[in-house]
Amino acid sequence: MSIRYFIAQYISDPFRKEPRNVGVIAFNDTAKGALFFAEQSPGKVDRKKALSRVKSTSVYEQWVDFWRGEMRAHTDEAIAALLENGHVNYEVIEGGEVTDYENDSIHTVVRSLYEMIVEGGDDLHGDSKPQSSHIAFQSSVKREFRDHEILLIGSRTPKVAYPVKEKAPVSGVATEHRPTFVQESRVNGLHVMETMDCSSHQNLWRLRERSGYAANMFEDIKLKQRDVESKSFMLANIDPEFEDEDDVKYAIDNMQHHADVIVNWQNQSQRDAFIAERVAMAGNVKA
Repeated sequence: MSIRYFIAQYISDPFRKEPRNVGVIAFNDTAKGALFFAEQSPGKVDRKKALSRVKSTSVYEQWVDFWRGEMRAHTDEAIAALLENGHVNYEVIEGGEVTDYENDSIHTVVRSLYEMIVEGGDDLHGDSKPQSSHIAFQSSVKREFRDHEILLIGSRTPKVAYPVKEKAPVSGVATEHRPTFVQESRVNGLHVMETMDCSSHQNLWRLRERSGYAANMFEDIKLKQRDVESKSFMLANIDPEFEDEDDVKYAIDNMQHHADVIVNWQNQSQRDAFIAERVAMAGNVKA
């Protein structure tokens, strides 16, 4: 039995979109658990500690109450509500699944995730960006899809004919893959999208591995989907400060050979064109 977990985030500046992780919510078939930054006990927030990460403790307390209230329902609809009911400063994103927890309780798993994702989420070297800036970048891309109402959220009926799906299974020749984002239509075929963050010192050493993983996935999917028009996108958050680093140049060169399109997320025209293509492919918004 796996444990599905979600990450609560605080975004102090919606324009820069650099979220800080403030909580972990987890479910399995029989139990649920959560832990939020500065909680002394479930729902009771230490305001002095909270101020070290959020601007308004009263607003933060309201969101903690909301998140805890929704998770009590323990249903697909409640999970969808957690993901959909965001705000310019607060949101919940999909984290992933934990399978190797043996006999640990869900509360033990939540505590471990919290220590890694929330307490360990800030750069120890003084960088203002989260240590897990790759997750932050994925979150910003997901937010764009959601804001344009083309993202499939939970088990809810999609608002468009061909929505963007998160981590949907796609068959390759060698194995089944779960690209970060997938969009498929009868007219445009299969579009798979991966993300690569090049905006933080912490991520540079991971870029060779990340680009290699994406290259293998793209090629494997194309081999399997020979009879289907397919297109691969690498969404790269390329900070000019790091674009001349060897790891960044290697990763971009690798993607130029294996991805059909590279979108520099910090290039507004490329970003707008990519989103416009996704919206057009999604089709009309359903009434």
